[in-house]
Amino acid sequence: MNARYWTWMLVWVVGSFLILDGCNTVLPDSNRARSMEIAMAEENENFSELSMAADARIEGEKLVVEYTVRNKTDQNIYLFDQMVAYDGNVPVVDQDTAYCFFEEPNTLRLVRATLRLPLEKEVRVQEIPFARAVPPRGEVTGKIQLKLPVVEKSAFYAPPKEETSKEVECRRVRLLVGWTRPHEGMTIAEVEAGGVKALRIRGAWPPPYQRFLEQKFDLPVKVLMHTDVFDRQKPLQ
Repeated sequence: MNARYWTWMLVWVVGSFLILDGCNTVLPDSNRARSMEIAMAEENENFSELSMAADARIEGEKLVVEYTVRNKTDQNIYLFDQMVAYDGNVPVVDQDTAYCFFEEPNTLRLVRATLRLPLEKEVRVQEIPFARAVPPRGEVTGKIQLKLPVVEKSAFYAPPKEETSKEVECRRVRLLVGWTRPHEGMTIAEVEAGGVKALRIRGAWPPPYQRFLEQKFDLPVKVLMHTDVFDRQKPLQ
C-alpha cells in the first residue's frame, strides 16, 4: 500500500462517517466539494516531483521573470531551461532569453522547453536543447530578461520585420518550463557552452517526453507579434 492509497482511504472514511445514519451533522454539498478539493491539492503537492515559485515584473525597459525550481525526489531531474544561442556557428547558453509567443486573446507565453516542429515548414536540423540537473532534494534558480516590447521568438523563425509585425498589449504572462526524469536509453553529456557548463540529452524514451512547470502572472506587457506565418504551438509533450 502506498501513501496515495492511504490518502484516498482517509478521504473516503471521513466522508462516509459524515453521512452515517447515526450522525446528525452532514456537510453541505459545497463544503464536501471544498474538502475534496483541499485533499486533492494536498495529495498533488505531496506527490509532485518538482515545485516552482516565480515572480514577474517590469524593470525600466525590460520584462524580468525569476523562478526557483525545487526537486522533491531522491534523483536528478532535468530542466530544459538552458536556452540555445550562437557565437558564430558555436552553440552557447543564453541566460536571459526564452521562446516568446502571443497567445489569444491577451497573453504572452514564455517558454523554456523543447518546442514542437512547426506544421507548415520542413526542419532539416533540429537544435539539441541544453538542459541542467536539479539535484536530489535541491533547487536551482533562473532569470529571464527581455527588452520591451517583447518580440515573438522561436527556434524555427527569424525575428519579425517591421512590415510583418504589429504591437499588441497583453494583460497576462504565462511561464512554461520543461523537465524530464531520467529514463532508460537516455544519453546525457556535459558540454562547455560559452563559458557555461550544460547538459545535452539524447535518446528515445516513452511519452511524455517532457512535463511542464507553469506560472501565470497578471502583468501588462507590450508584445511585437508576427503578422505573417509563425507557429505558436504549445511545446512538445
